[in-house]
Amino acid sequence: MSLSKLRMVIFLLIFPLLIACSAMTNYLDPNKPQYRADYATGTPANPDQLRIISYNIQYGENISAAIKDLIEIEELKDPDIILLQEMDENGVDQIAKALNLNYIYYPASLHTHHRRNFGNAILSHWPIKDHEKVILPHANPKNQQRRVAVKARLDINGVDILAYSVHTETFWLRGWKRFDQIDTIIQDIDQSCRKESCDVVIVGGDFNTLTPSSVSKIDDKFSRNGFERATIGAGSSLKSPLIKAVLDHIYIRGTNVTDSGKVTVNSASDHYPLWVLTDFERLANRNTDG
Repeated sequence: MSLSKLRMVIFLLIFPLLIACSAMTNYLDPNKPQYRADYATGTPANPDQLRIISYNIQYGENISAAIKDLIEIEELKDPDIILLQEMDENGVDQIAKALNLNYIYYPASLHTHHRRNFGNAILSHWPIKDHEKVILPHANPKNQQRRVAVKARLDINGVDILAYSVHTETFWLRGWKRFDQIDTIIQDIDQSCRKESCDVVIVGGDFNTLTPSSVSKIDDKFSRNGFERATIGAGSSLKSPLIKAVLDHIYIRGTNVTDSGKVTVNSASDHYPLWVLTDFERLANRNTDG
């Protein structure tokens, strides 16, 4: 990327922050505030595959369009797990009700953009056994915003799934500090799987990886811990005619990825939603045989 193009990319990305850079109100208690509801109607039949979606819905503002995306777009229909970012509690609840899903939502902060909560959620047809907010290290130096990952343990017909919805900091934070946030997530995975076995681990969301080198570094960190980037072929996830940036990812450990991609016709956000299919039948049979 040329220097002039890089400067343009940086300007376009930071402009919204420049006009709203007053200090955030952060929620640093790992257990609250939290919002949860169970709207799933019964337990689905044992699936042959799992459909996993990661969707950054810009400031959680265009919820009606997001619901339309999730109901009408073939690749997004009937998800088993949805990982959402930039949400408030009302938007999460509306999506969960519309799709008959259970959910856990933790806000990271009260955002100055709209004076509403801003955080991550995990939604699923399947029971949510337990959950927690993982506070990521280092505040944004411009507005002191803190980022989080939301984790939930799901029971999918006896298969234990540990899922993380992630939103790491933008380039305002120095590179080593942003990678420190990834290390914190990986350490939490290790600790969680030591306490209770994890058949499958899913980590997805907005990693704010603006450059190919930052993507490679995060890929390497996850790869060394047994993960593959399930969305490696999806390409740029930022909806912009000028900027090509692979900001969003889904990483998987413990099951085989059979297909993945992004949806480029969505109308709800400045990010494209990502989707992944994994081979669940073989995993379920393996657990039964064992």
